Amino acid sequence: MNFKLINNHILLTLETNIGDKVCVFDTGSPLTFFFDNVSEYSIDGKAYSVRQNPMAAMLAQFKPKIEEMIGVAIDGFIGTDSIANSSIVINFPNKELHITSDTLQLENSIGMRDIHGLPIFEISINGIVLRAAFDSGAMYSFVSSHIVDKLDLKPLNQTIMDFNPMFGAFEISLFNGEIKVGETNLGLQTIAIGSGYDQSLQMLGINAFIGIDALKNSEVGISFIERCIEVK
Repeated sequence: MNFKLINNHILLTLETNIGDKVCVFDTGSPLTFFFDNVSEYSIDGKAYSVRQNPMAAMLAQFKPKIEEMIGVAIDGFIGTDSIANSSIVINFPNKELHITSDTLQLENSIGMRDIHGLPIFEISINGIVLRAAFDSGAMYSFVSSHIVDKLDLKPLNQTIMDFNPMFGAFEISLFNGEIKVGETNLGLQTIAIGSGYDQSLQMLGINAFIGIDALKNSEVGISFIERCIEVK
């Protein structure tokens, strides 16, 4: 199915039991939720039921802030419960997303595990190997502030505000660094650092998140069947 890429967020228009809804596809969210009373939805021709999400009420409070950050009105978030035991291909240049129950037989994949559906794998930044997660709800890639000096990142002398429902609003600083995933060199990419990110990284036991900005010219294949990921 086709998607829109707005402010580094993947937006899907989905059929639901109460009409079409615009949702963010977010691998950082383990459960799908809608701000309206949606009980069923479909992605790429496959039907799903909405499971109870204990964080839905809290997230609903931040709907205006989330919409301000993305730049458009949204109706919910599609989490990794929609791709469990499946494979997914996200073709950013063509703005296409496909979910399948088949294996992908990726030629240059690397091993992957997951934490509640969040894909975890190795990347390198400026030649330093890091444990990273792919968060399709993250506008930029980001790393722990504790390893900035080790990575030899180039400061862009620019700060912006970011927002996380768990940690609120916080300032982030932007840097440049070369990102590689397996055999694919993504070149110099914007990398963010902020206190809110440090808490998320520490909770997951990883060093970095790779976000949409670094991948928007690539195709990403993720197989929860074969436990691997490929960026090309």
